[in-house]
Amino acid sequence: MKDSTGSWSHWSSSQVANTTFQAALFLFDGLCLLFALSLLDHSKVRRSMQREVRGAVRAQALGFLVLLVMALMELLLSWFNYEYVLLVPLVLLLEEFVVARKIN
Repeated sequence: MKDSTGSWSHWSSSQVANTTFQAALFLFDGLCLLFALSLLDHSKVRRSMQREVRGAVRAQALGFLVLLVMALMELLLSWFNYEYVLLVPLVLLLEEFVVARKIN
């Protein structure tokens, strides 16, 4: 079945799939960001670990911002549709790499 291009009032199946994926991704990444932010004021986190926690918060916030920009590009620019799916795992891996590098 050939998929139409879709519009704001009539979504194609590709638009529905991409939007569902983005919603799940923002929910997951947003929860991770909130969890990291909650560790900043948690009494059980030692003062010596605060630097690592701040690094994790910065990496998570930067990754969330990059994903947000990419989601906007995916919704607004038709040429970015195929690149979006390939770049998302790279952003998530980059977040993990930055956090792991800060801790070690």
